[in-house]
Amino acid sequence: MGFLNKKPIMKTEGFHLIDLNEDNVQAIFERCLITEQTTDTIGTSIMDVELGLLNKHIPVLFDKKKIGQEKKAIQYLYGQLLSRHQEKNSISLNEVFQKYNGETWTESNGAVLKFLHLGSATTSIMPFDCQSKAAPLPFLYPATLSPKDPNFPAWWEAHKVEWED
Repeated sequence: MGFLNKKPIMKTEGFHLIDLNEDNVQAIFERCLITEQTTDTIGTSIMDVELGLLNKHIPVLFDKKKIGQEKKAIQYLYGQLLSRHQEKNSISLNEVFQKYNGETWTESNGAVLKFLHLGSATTSIMPFDCQSKAAPLPFLYPATLSPKDPNFPAWWEAHKVEWED
């Protein structure tokens, strides 16, 4: 783990207990993008054009092996969303910005798009429906807490078996 602007960010692949923030989403996103060495890819689409977030459709291609290595970390981040804590089965675009504690984890549409593409690649979130402007949240992972949360130590003791291999 490294630090950027005095905030811890995850620099190594695999599962780590991390806070949902722009730096961690960016780090995972960059690690998972395809490279010249990528042999197997996974593409995502979250229907950005139809939602008015982008002017044209831009699919994102990830390295399938790296996405597999980061799947638990991505699901752990999705578990910190308010909608997961409220046990909702779908999420609106505006709700993607909200953490379980009421904080806004980002104000950047770009960071949210990266987060949504990572979620799509790991089935942590399904594509948005253009009419309802909501995306289904599969119940493949539980609600989680940020390691910065004062209640985290007790929560982790009760839930670590769900996350450790």
